[in-house]
Amino acid sequence: MKSFRSMVNDCLRKGLASNASSMKNLSIQSYGELRRRTRGNSIPSYFCLTAISKAAGILGARKKSLRGGIETRNPHLGKPFLISCYYFRIKDKCLVFSVSKGKRTRIPLTNHTLESIKDLEVRSFTVSPTSLSLTFRKEVEHYVPKSFLGGRSKRRERHLRE
Repeated sequence: MKSFRSMVNDCLRKGLASNASSMKNLSIQSYGELRRRTRGNSIPSYFCLTAISKAAGILGARKKSLRGGIETRNPHLGKPFLISCYYFRIKDKCLVFSVSKGKRTRIPLTNHTLESIKDLEVRSFTVSPTSLSLTFRKEVEHYVPKSFLGGRSKRRERHLRE
């Protein structure tokens, strides 16, 4: 978790220095260095991609705030956490994922959590020292509205005529 936080903060520093906030620009600037730095630690490369993505989201939100006239401080992550949407699964009542080559981590899930996600497709997870969050995709029934509201409605046109 601390390594992931460090990777995101490195990407944030690079993005602030070069005024890059898009995923593409940040990847071009940061990926090579992150890979070289993490290769010795046996950290899988997909954590680099996730760190770049997180940093791009933070920088994009900051840029939007600045355009709206809201002053912001330079962003950084203080609390350690780990996000991933790659190579994990739920097996034997546990969330199982790799933290380094050859090392798998298992986080036991409660029966309530397992029951809640039974029919859902889990897409990503976030782990902090005190919590676990699962993001899922859920199929919803397609809904076609009977009418649309917007622009000039019949009621408004009647009001304008009077």
